[in-house]
Amino acid sequence: MKKVTVFSTITVAILISAIFVFSVHNKSSIPDTPAVAVTDVDFATQTVISENLFQESDIQFSNNSLNVNGYYFDGIRLYISISSNNKERKFDLEPSSFCLKSESNEQNADIVYKAEDIERVIGENTDDFIVIFNSFNYNSDAKFLISYNNSNTEWFYIKETVARHYEIGRSNEEMILNYADFGTTSTLLNCNLNAFPEGSSFKFQTKDGVYTVYLIKKDRNNYSFLIPLKLNELSEGYLIVNGQDKNVELRAFVNFAKSDPESVI
Repeated sequence: MKKVTVFSTITVAILISAIFVFSVHNKSSIPDTPAVAVTDVDFATQTVISENLFQESDIQFSNNSLNVNGYYFDGIRLYISISSNNKERKFDLEPSSFCLKSESNEQNADIVYKAEDIERVIGENTDDFIVIFNSFNYNSDAKFLISYNNSNTEWFYIKETVARHYEIGRSNEEMILNYADFGTTSTLLNCNLNAFPEGSSFKFQTKDGVYTVYLIKKDRNNYSFLIPLKLNELSEGYLIVNGQDKNVELRAFVNFAKSDPESVI
């Protein structure tokens, strides 16, 4: 029995050593996975973070509790990076708590990604969060401020980036594609849907994956969608409309070109 026990012990030790060596070898041979692949933050926001597109700023809120570290306007969508100056205080990070104002217009934020969301992208701790306005009403001559509850920033200008407007005029059985605005990180698609889906959520599918889509505006059967991807006139994919029961109500082919493209995304 003792010989069997010694033999078993040696065998287990050898197996453990082999597993350890195999594990170390595999870890060294596996390429680093980009942070953008392991988070629910939409792809366009991940691009802004990973490519460090924010224009740096140091704009304080009037109560000194928050600070605007930077912003980025991609021609359609506005990203604002904000940090807390009070580490002990808990902040209301609902999109409706943030408002962007000019002298002639104001709009509430659409999305707020919290610090834990950003940490999954950058792979390290942060106190920053990102406030997003999906369809920013930009005016190059206008000054803007950001309000949070009863606190405002000072007025500031936002650097201009012009989206490329592209008339499509293409139709199929499911939709009429009117036009697209191509921003540097996102795309605005305007179309008429021949059906009238309830549409509680929207996706855009390409050969690379499925991405969340945001409904910007709806007027009867006319829809404006914000697709958080950098696309162009050679791009194509499928617009997917899901109902409240999460079943697919519509899956429509989208070809951004005026004529059949030679290549796709």
